Amino acid sequence: MDLGSGKTLYEMNPDRFFVPARTPNSYHGAALTGLGPDFTFQTRVVAEGPADAEGHIRGDLWLVGGGDPNLSARAIPYRIGPVTGNPLAAIEDLADQVAAHV
Repeated sequence: MDLGSGKTLYEMNPDRFFVPARTPNSYHGAALTGLGPDFTFQTRVVAEGPADAEGHIRGDLWLVGGGDPNLSARAIPYRIGPVTGNPLAAIEDLADQVAAHV
């Protein structure tokens, strides 16, 4: 389907019913197409309040996910099997970035 016009570009057996085993991938592909090539996912770290005069944050911090499909050490495209590398590498990098800004 053309996202701009809604026109069907291709169809196969449109009057038959199938088990939707991989249908979610179609939605993901359409969403990524609509987001465009310059879109980036963002995971934000949000503090309960501002840093004090010494740069310390009092209270909780939250990770606010933005749909990042690879906030892990998994290789993309995903492969079946064990995850190689540090599975917490992305979180540790995020923690290092937070620590560098306080």
